[in-house]
Amino acid sequence: LIGYWPLNGDGTDVSGKGLDAEPLNAEWVAGLNGMAFFFNGDDALKVEDNDIFDIDNPLMIVRHQAFLE
Repeated sequence: LIGYWPLNGDGTDVSGKGLDAEPLNAEWVAGLNGMAFFFNGDDALKVEDNDIFDIDNPLMIVRHQAFLE
C-alpha cells in the first residue's frame, strides 16, 4: 500500500506514509459517512512527488463508490 486517502473531509493520507493530498478546485459535500469529494471534471487531488512512487512495475487499484439518488 502506497497511500490511502479516504476523502472524508480532507486529503489526509491515513496509510502512515505522510502522502497528504492537496485538493485542487475541490468541492466538499456531505457524504453518506462524513464529508465526500465531488468530482465534476476539473477537480483533482495533488500528491507531491515522492521516492515511494519510483517503482518498476506500477499497479494501481482504485475503489470508487458513488451513491446517486
